[in-house]
Amino acid sequence: MFAVIRPIPALVVKQAVKQAPLRIVARRPIFHYHYSSSSFHSFSKMGCGASTEAAAPAPAPAESAKPAGGGGGGGAPSPMPMAIMRNAHGVIRGAMKEIQEALDKNALVTATELWKKLYRFQELHMVMEEGFESKNAIGLFKLMDEKNDQAATKAGLHDQHTTLSKLEAQVQECLVTKPDLAKDKEVFPKFLADNTAHLVKEEEILMSAVQSMVKGGVPVKKHIKTDLMPILLEGDNMEFFLKFANETLETYEKVEEPPKPKVRVFGMAVWAVASPDQWKQWSAWIEESLSEAKYKQVDGAIQAFKAEQASKASS
Repeated sequence: MFAVIRPIPALVVKQAVKQAPLRIVARRPIFHYHYSSSSFHSFSKMGCGASTEAAAPAPAPAESAKPAGGGGGGGAPSPMPMAIMRNAHGVIRGAMKEIQEALDKNALVTATELWKKLYRFQELHMVMEEGFESKNAIGLFKLMDEKNDQAATKAGLHDQHTTLSKLEAQVQECLVTKPDLAKDKEVFPKFLADNTAHLVKEEEILMSAVQSMVKGGVPVKKHIKTDLMPILLEGDNMEFFLKFANETLETYEKVEEPPKPKVRVFGMAVWAVASPDQWKQWSAWIEESLSEAKYKQVDGAIQAFKAEQASKASS
């Protein structure tokens, strides 16, 4: 165990934790950090039901282990809140693809700007996995460990983060600290490959774990709100998170084979965990970041689901 001091994107904690000085302490040399009022320590297709708050007056269905994007029986697609984590992997994959393409074209400035955004996004995603201490948010990994026999720890997901941090630091060095196109062309492909493998590993382990939680009656949506999302509610983190995610997913969706409704699934997941007041603002940010046609797809799916639930409730 040793402390690691490294540049942390200021935007991640902008306006956050104002009541105490900010210092960085890491349990491991990695992306994932624990936040507290006095310190800033540097997944899953499965989801559960729609938000009764956001969907009012239509009642929310019971939490289920339905795969993301599935409507079941030909009905409207159901929201899967855990897609906030699962489709964040699509954001990371899409952004890495864009960075690699920029490097292939010797577009160092473009690659650097994309990397800065990806770097911040990954910080947020990793805190959602590792926990936000000052808000008593335990994070996804600890939740999986507690409910699924130490699943995240046994799979070595924390240790993989430690290994990836070394590559991330090298990319940060040659893209931001001391820009070096030739060096980054050597380092970034390694980071891309290792990070992709890590995402796959997380998906294999955590999808099974979340399925088990849902079947066991664990209120997954509640845990998403209380144990994963608090970091997004600090400063302008949610605005950045939603805009970058949607912009990247819409681009990635156009080239992914086979094509998948990543934007729609992600948008419905966000809606499912939002209060009515939150959704007014969050949906505005989502609309700003998507093409008109794509936003209509997201909103149309949400309205179809709400109408279906209202019809079931009245029958």
